[in-house]
Amino acid sequence: MLTTQRDTLKAQVETVQNATAKLLKDISEQDSLVTIGTYPNHIKWLTGHLAWTASVSIKVLGGHAALPDGWADLFRRGAPVPERTMTTPTFAETRDQLTLCHKKILEMIEASDDEKLSKVTEIAKGWEDSPMGAVLFFAAHEFYHDGQIAMIRREIGLTRTFG
Repeated sequence: MLTTQRDTLKAQVETVQNATAKLLKDISEQDSLVTIGTYPNHIKWLTGHLAWTASVSIKVLGGHAALPDGWADLFRRGAPVPERTMTTPTFAETRDQLTLCHKKILEMIEASDDEKLSKVTEIAKGWEDSPMGAVLFFAAHEFYHDGQIAMIRREIGLTRTFG
């Protein structure tokens, strides 16, 4: 039984992280660059983007996640998706960085208490929320992108991950 906000947050975040890990586990470098129709995001960019947003969750929780140099420019919100021929981190590097950030988020949640998680603060310019609200937002954001990854998986002929 979930008894605290921390327990609830941790359960929700773990659910999303586990879904993401399943979607990414069997993606090759070549598959990571496939796009569908005119939609420009490929799995490699989406994975790097999720690592970037996970690093923001870590900061919201009071921690520090140092992404490799240049990653914020490549993967932040609104960043253009790099062409497939541009030099970018490998898919394995983006997946590994996301995995590290996922672990750190869970550690930060575990080290939090309900008071810390519910204190409203400025998350970003013009966005005030509690750490719990912001991390839940980023979990929903990750699951949204998981849906995009699931669609690309179908396009490249990989088996369904869920259902």
